[in-house]
Amino acid sequence: MTVHIEGVHLLILAIGCLVGYAAYKHSRTRHHGLPVGPGDVIGAIGAAAAVITVLMLLVGDVPDVEADGRNESPHHAPSSPTPPTVPSGPSVSPAPDNSSS
Repeated sequence: MTVHIEGVHLLILAIGCLVGYAAYKHSRTRHHGLPVGPGDVIGAIGAAAAVITVLMLLVGDVPDVEADGRNESPHHAPSSPTPPTVPSGPSVSPAPDNSSS
């Protein structure tokens, strides 16, 4: 199954990954005379998630809405078709009660 990702969203994901990688590289501990220690993976994932969240909020994921209020964006189509409507026949009123007490 192929999932289509728009260019702007792909760019946001790439920026988040680059920020996460930079945070990981920057968090590596360096001691004089010792090998370089591992970086902070949790901090890098948190930084990447924060950047992606902020960019998605700034760019927004609002579909294009025309002036009359209809959504014409093809990627926001419903996943299942709407069921056909059944035409209603003539209305039938209940029979009058002829019993007398």
